Amino acid sequence: MQEKGAAASYTRDQSWNACEELEEYPFSQCKKLFHDIYRSHRDASHGGRGEKAFNPLRMAKDGGGMGLDKTTEAMVRAVSNVVCGFCESRQLSTP
Repeated sequence: MQEKGAAASYTRDQSWNACEELEEYPFSQCKKLFHDIYRSHRDASHGGRGEKAFNPLRMAKDGGGMGLDKTTEAMVRAVSNVVCGFCESRQLSTP
């Protein structure tokens, strides 16, 4: 049994990095699933880059049309609002 006030095994940076990885993994999985479902992968013949690449989250942020059905577009806008709200709250609370 550890004594009260014993030193922590991990540094603050190690703990912070572990938390960031735990947050990033589910987001990465969701992003992969989204692109698999909506077939929004970039064309690999151009090295995966292009001005016309399909990025519905960026399109939602910019307020433009996405070429999706209304239900899907509403879902993308809702996800965009959550992500943008989370990013803004993280910027305000970052030490």
